[in-house]
Amino acid sequence: MIDATLAGFLQEGLGIHIGTRNERLEPNGAWAMAVKVDADGTHLSVYLAEVAAARVLPDLHGNGQAAITFGRPIDERACQVKGLFVSARPATDDERTFMAAQHDGYLAAL
Repeated sequence: MIDATLAGFLQEGLGIHIGTRNERLEPNGAWAMAVKVDADGTHLSVYLAEVAAARVLPDLHGNGQAAITFGRPIDERACQVKGLFVSARPATDDERTFMAAQHDGYLAAL
């Protein structure tokens, strides 16, 4: 479970990378734009550009395993969340505002 303090950190605008593997145990991954932690702290949504999603979705559909790494470049605070893939869908227009804010926060920190 992700508590409120950790959720705040994960959603502040960090470098986010999702790591996967294929059936041959070959690693794969992509940079993500944003993340949203559900209110109950048991699920998170990772937002990827379509080109990045196309690279990792086959792995996620194949075995469901993912490791999402978060890093703040200013002080190098980082963490990793591991979990199982549930589903994929396009982002809604309502989600684009917080996605842009997180991505802009990361770029500003760089």
